[in-house]
Amino acid sequence: MWGSTEVRRCAFTARTLRDAGAVRTLAFSGPFAMQNGSGKRGYEGTLEGELDMDVGARRILRFRAYADGKAWGAGTYTPNEPPGKYHLVQAFVEARDPIARIVPPEEVATYNRDTRYRNP
Repeated sequence: MWGSTEVRRCAFTARTLRDAGAVRTLAFSGPFAMQNGSGKRGYEGTLEGELDMDVGARRILRFRAYADGKAWGAGTYTPNEPPGKYHLVQAFVEARDPIARIVPPEEVATYNRDTRYRNP
């Protein structure tokens, strides 16, 4: 989890791929960089993806994206990180299964904070 003050670069562009009635498909991509205050942990690379949204309902119907970059330092999911910068790829999809409806986001489960989810 990265705080907003740790985001160093976030320059995404989006373009419409399709308009099919109320559903609009967008493609997005761009570079990102995040680093903690000490510089001992970070992740930089590119993010690419697509999403379908119901424009009228203002709801995301489908989301697919992946991040590809270099990371460094120990983090929640890299407690025994390799030395130096290492290749890290992450995939993102929307969650529709019943379990996803009852398992809280990590920040809520770990830190008991839900403010950012209730008031984005």
